[in-house]
Amino acid sequence: MFPLEAKQSGGKLLPQSDLRGGVFLEEMSCRRYNKKKCEDQKKQHGYKIGTWNVRTLNQAGKLENLKTEMQKNEVSVLGVSEVRWKGQGEIRSGDYTVYYSGGERAERGVAIVVHKSVVRSVVKKIACNDRIIALKLKAEPVDILIIQVYMPTSEYEDDEVEKVYDTIEEILQEDGRGDTNSIILGDWNSIVGDEPYQNIVGSHGLGRRNHRGQMLIDFCERNGLIVTNTWFKKPKRRIYTWKAPGDWKRHQLDYILVKHRFRNSVKDVKTLPGADIDSDHNLLVAKFRTRLKKIIGFRKRRPRWDLEKLYAQRQSVQETLEEKLGAIEGESGNAEAQWNDIKECMLDTISDLVGKVEKIARKPWVTQEMMSKMEERRKWKNVNNEEGRRKYRRLRNELKRATDRAKKEYLEKICNEIMEFQRTGRYDLMYMKTKELGWKENHGIQNVGIEDSQGNRIVDQRQVLKIWENYISELYDRPNRPETLEVEPEEEVDTDEKGPYILQSEVEKVIKEMRKGKATGDDVPGGVLKLLGEGGLKTLTKLMNTIYEIGEWPKDFTEVTMIALKKKTKATKCSDHRTISLIAHTAKIIAKLLKRRIERKIRGCTWRRSVWI
Repeated sequence: MFPLEAKQSGGKLLPQSDLRGGVFLEEMSCRRYNKKKCEDQKKQHGYKIGTWNVRTLNQAGKLENLKTEMQKNEVSVLGVSEVRWKGQGEIRSGDYTVYYSGGERAERGVAIVVHKSVVRSVVKKIACNDRIIALKLKAEPVDILIIQVYMPTSEYEDDEVEKVYDTIEEILQEDGRGDTNSIILGDWNSIVGDEPYQNIVGSHGLGRRNHRGQMLIDFCERNGLIVTNTWFKKPKRRIYTWKAPGDWKRHQLDYILVKHRFRNSVKDVKTLPGADIDSDHNLLVAKFRTRLKKIIGFRKRRPRWDLEKLYAQRQSVQETLEEKLGAIEGESGNAEAQWNDIKECMLDTISDLVGKVEKIARKPWVTQEMMSKMEERRKWKNVNNEEGRRKYRRLRNELKRATDRAKKEYLEKICNEIMEFQRTGRYDLMYMKTKELGWKENHGIQNVGIEDSQGNRIVDQRQVLKIWENYISELYDRPNRPETLEVEPEEEVDTDEKGPYILQSEVEKVIKEMRKGKATGDDVPGGVLKLLGEGGLKTLTKLMNTIYEIGEWPKDFTEVTMIALKKKTKATKCSDHRTISLIAHTAKIIAKLLKRRIERKIRGCTWRRSVWI
């Protein structure tokens, strides 16, 4: 019997007599395992980056269509031409973030759409004009600079094209120097053709090179770039990126350029003609092998409780709080333990009965009918005959009508809810609903990190925290700050001078005066405190008296969460922010009680002094 022969035993293959056969099988198994592990790692570290001229995103349902195609084709980063959005900014829509740059009019415009798995690797955003936008990603082994371009068409003079090239080169000199892997993609409105040129253009292009194509090659030659989608042998339907009306002519106008030294990171480039967004351009996608690094944020996200549901279930929340808080028998003289018990009861109650605010879909009016129409239209995109074009146009019109109808019904529903909140005096909920009317939540382009004293942008978490620590220490450590006062020891204070115990009526009055909708410092909203009944107020008053008597505050009451709010759109320094302190709402109760007692004491002293004078 040969060493590798084996017999079947219980459904398993076992080596029969030669130990070397078993060892060899084990080695083969290890090799297969390592090979599979290597393939999994390659797949894990591979990202699809694409570009697409969508003709417009300034139509109802168009952004949802784009996101659906990105998800279906597993595209992580997509450069978009002809967005036709005004101004510059960034919006969050579902699992994607859109960074866009447009002009004063809804013409041209570019954008880069990034999946949530990549967003935390973005370290810099550059919005130049309505033809160029760029992102810089933190990656391994080198950082990645992605530039989306929309070149002028043949209607414009060459001078306009040269201006765009000059702007791109300025970005490359500023942010693409050294070991940065620069990826420049977009609609170049140029034809480089199928004729190879040095190490820049391969032999798998399409058509004959024109004048604008030669300008693109000259640009690549100056900056050490290659045209990636001319180096991979593909069928022509995977090469062309644009087709003329009636599909009588097809050209390759969209390209993805990378630095020559990083050409091995590109594993594949091809068009996806099946992707449909009612455009005459095809989606062009390149598969890159790289590993992105996440910029770890230091902002703790506090839960946003659903206050609308809290007020709707007011009775059940109040009864549950009364039952739980009334049963608390905290350790006497231990404010920390008493507060932890109270806090746990309140948080457990609102977590079970109320819950957190659910994320609002950017397009909540998108219906299943619309998605079905998109999918059906997609099937007829590449049917190149009169019937196919006729059905595609019919489905496109049906989709538009369904989109307009769904959006109108949604807006009418929101407006009715806003009017109802206004009628009942719920202006906080009215404002929240009004924000939902904005189809996109617009924020100005803001880069991560902060500038240090030398003007260098710092993105590392620890260094950024250190910069803020130094700034806040300097901000509040003023020369005129009062020195620490010597306080009389507690044992030397007469019992009569300590004042009376805090009454339950005092606590209840302070809670009633608290404003609704204020940000919390300890996750317990003021609206919950307003729902406390007799048992809850009694337990809370006991905590206030413990603090008042022993002079020790719970840890949550001594901690302050500082929030930095931008004073201007492009805030780059600490001084460009306004610092806001968030304090626990329950801590405000004891602080307000002490403040009132001190004020009464001061008023009494002033009155005696005036009488004596």
